[in-house]
Amino acid sequence: MGVKKHLLTIVLITFILLIVGCKENPITPTETSTFAIYFLKDTTLTIKNILNTNLKDLVLADQPWISRDDIDFYDWSNHCLYLKKDKSYFFPNYYEGYYSLPKSWTDRPWIVVANSIPCYQGYFVTDASMDFFPFPEISALQAGTWGYPKDIITSEWPYWSFNADPRENESVKSSLKQNNLYHGGIEVFLDTINSPIKIFNGDTTTIEYTIQIKNNDTDNLYVFDPDKVDNEIYHHYNNGPDFFNNSTYVSYESRYKKEKKPNAWTSGWYTLLKSGEVIKRTIKLKGYPIIPIGKYLVELRYFCPTEELNKNIREDLNGRYWIGQTRSNLVLLTFTDDTSKKSKVKNN
Repeated sequence: MGVKKHLLTIVLITFILLIVGCKENPITPTETSTFAIYFLKDTTLTIKNILNTNLKDLVLADQPWISRDDIDFYDWSNHCLYLKKDKSYFFPNYYEGYYSLPKSWTDRPWIVVANSIPCYQGYFVTDASMDFFPFPEISALQAGTWGYPKDIITSEWPYWSFNADPRENESVKSSLKQNNLYHGGIEVFLDTINSPIKIFNGDTTTIEYTIQIKNNDTDNLYVFDPDKVDNEIYHHYNNGPDFFNNSTYVSYESRYKKEKKPNAWTSGWYTLLKSGEVIKRTIKLKGYPIIPIGKYLVELRYFCPTEELNKNIREDLNGRYWIGQTRSNLVLLTFTDDTSKKSKVKNN
């Protein structure tokens, strides 16, 4: 983590046109295609082989890898599929812990289908993967139980939000709702209107920021609350906002932060949000490099712990523990004073 170039992201944005929207080319393999994830019929093809192929021209397998009948529900805020069976039914030679995806699945494409129409594609990242592509990915972190519980599969969009996330597909959302699979999850909002982001540069820069967490779900949800946990434990799971300089294409992250790995997960870290309820929290994080004056895009990735939260733990009579990662709104910020004594920031 830390200061790094995002030129790759800028280059890859040109590929996004390949994956936005559903293509009007229905498939008819099974009735479960109202929502499903398919592999390609030709299992030798990798994502690199189909970079310039339209979704409508892809030949999908006869049966889905994951069908609507395999899914308990889909959390839209973190794109987690909560499965009726554990992941051993979907990954070959599966074992709990740090599961390594098979080498034969390196860069293997998967296609999300809604109402029998291919909507977007992703791929698997294995230990043998050498390249990165502008598509959602499933890696060992999402597949193994060291990353997520054994009944949850999720994908990751590893780029900034100004690159359109293909998973935010309205046709897919509509299909999930039609099949009673949709859950809204949570929304995290960087509140820069009432509480501007503050930057205090120094040998190690400190950031002060305010977030709102809203429960958009029909379920009551327990959320990881920074007011209920030691700051260093909270930042073991969360990095704080990322700053992307519009002119230099350099990002600034909390690479020097102090964090503490907890001995064990505890329910005392959480606050229960009823459906529609919102909480507001102001957080300070020391650990950034010096942030130069300039214009920035700012976003936050909010993460709730996933380990030890199997189904029997994360669901109780009062609500469900929300787990995984979601992103905040994208904020345009102008930083005009790089002194360590005060911060002059305009939150546009």
